[in-house]
Amino acid sequence: MPGAVFLPPSAVPPAKGRLARELFVCDLTADADVKIREVTSDSLDWFGDLQVPLYACPTIMSQILARAAGDGEILDDLDGEVGAETTLSLLWHLLSRQDRGQSGALHNDGRANIFYMRDGSGVLRVIDVSWDQGWCIDANELSEKPWSEGRPVFTCTPIEEVASPK
Repeated sequence: MPGAVFLPPSAVPPAKGRLARELFVCDLTADADVKIREVTSDSLDWFGDLQVPLYACPTIMSQILARAAGDGEILDDLDGEVGAETTLSLLWHLLSRQDRGQSGALHNDGRANIFYMRDGSGVLRVIDVSWDQGWCIDANELSEKPWSEGRPVFTCTPIEEVASPK
C-alpha cells in the first residue's frame, strides 16, 4: 500500500498519559526527545491540555496534493471531517521516528505536512508540521487559503486522491 506507514505496537513511544504541552516542547538540544524548534501559542492554547495516550495501531495514509486546495476542498475529498481526522498520538509517534529530521513518513524539506485533528473543545483544526532545523508545529483554524501542490496530507483512513481535479 503506497504511502502507508504501519505502526506496530512495539514501536509506540512511551507517551501514555502525558499532556501535549509536556511532549511538544521547544528543545533543540542533543538531549531532546524530539528536536522541536517552534510550537505556536495557538497550538498550545488549543491542544496543550489534551492527554496524548497510547493508541491503537491504525494505518496512517499520506497523499500528496495534486494541486493547490483549501481545507474545505481537502475535507470534501476525504469524505468530511471523520475521514480526515488524525490524533496528537499519531503525530507524536511520527515525530519520534524522525526526532532529528531524518527521512521518513514526514517530509523534512521545509514544506508543510498537513494533519487535521480536534482540539480540547472538539473543534477540527489543521496542523502544519514542517522541518527547519527542528520541527515547527502550527495549529490553525480551517480556511480556504490554499495549501500548495505537493504537500502531504495525513489521514488514518485509506483515501483515493486528495484534491484531484474534478
